[in-house]
Amino acid sequence: MLPQIPVVYNDGSGKAGNAAKQVEVVLNQKNVTADGFAAILSFADTGNVELTPENVQEILNAANVFGIRFLIDSCEKFKSLSHEFHMGAKRYSSGNEVKQFDRPPIFREPDAGVMIKRIEVWERTWHGHRVLGGIRISYTGTDAQYTQGVTSLKCGWEYHVAELQKNEYITSVSVGSGYLIDRFVFRTNKTRVLGPLGGPGGGEYEADARGGTVSYLHDIACDATPTDGDEALLNLQFRWVTFD
Repeated sequence: MLPQIPVVYNDGSGKAGNAAKQVEVVLNQKNVTADGFAAILSFADTGNVELTPENVQEILNAANVFGIRFLIDSCEKFKSLSHEFHMGAKRYSSGNEVKQFDRPPIFREPDAGVMIKRIEVWERTWHGHRVLGGIRISYTGTDAQYTQGVTSLKCGWEYHVAELQKNEYITSVSVGSGYLIDRFVFRTNKTRVLGPLGGPGGGEYEADARGGTVSYLHDIACDATPTDGDEALLNLQFRWVTFD
C-alpha cells in the first residue's frame, strides 16, 4: 500500500499551504530524495530504472517507502554484486624521445563507491602541436581530486571540461597520443559524446568498458614532464570497473 501523503489545496484564503511543499516535507521526513522520488515516477511510467553505485541507495530508500517490491529486490541485488577493477591494456605516450617510463602511472586508491563526475584539461602548444599540459578529475561522494601537470590557464593555453550528469558514466574513450597526450573524446551510457578535449594530432586509439551488469571508466592516471618550456602529459593509463 502506498503511504498517505497529505496534499493541501489552496482555496484562495491564503491559509492553505503549497501542495508541492507539503509533499516535499513528508518525503524528506522519510529520507526520500528528489532523485529517488523521480526514479519511482519514471519506473511507474516506463517500467525501467537504471541503477548505478551513485543512485542505488536513494532509489532503495524510495522503493521501501512506497513498498515497490520489484525495485527493492533489484536494488538489493545490485548492492550485492561483486566488482572487479581492471587496468587498461595500453599505456599511452609511455616511451619515446621526450621521456621513457618503465612503470605504470600511480593511481588513487580504488573505491567502487565513487564515480568520475568531471574531467578538466588544459591544452598548450608543443613544437607547433596542441597537446595536454594538465588534467584534474573530480569524483562523486568525495572532495578528493586527481591532478597532474598545470591546472591553471596560462597565456596561449585553452581550457576544456567534460561534465557528467548524475548517474552518467563513461563507457568508452578515444585517445589522441604520440610523443605526448593530445586529446580525449568520452562516450557515456547516456549516448552523449564529450569532446574532443585537446588538439587534433597524434594517433587515434580506442578503449572500451568490458561487458557486465554495469561497467565504466573508474579513473585515469598519468605523469607530467617539463618539455619545450612547460608541463605536458604522458604515460597515461585507464582503470575500469565492472559490476557483475
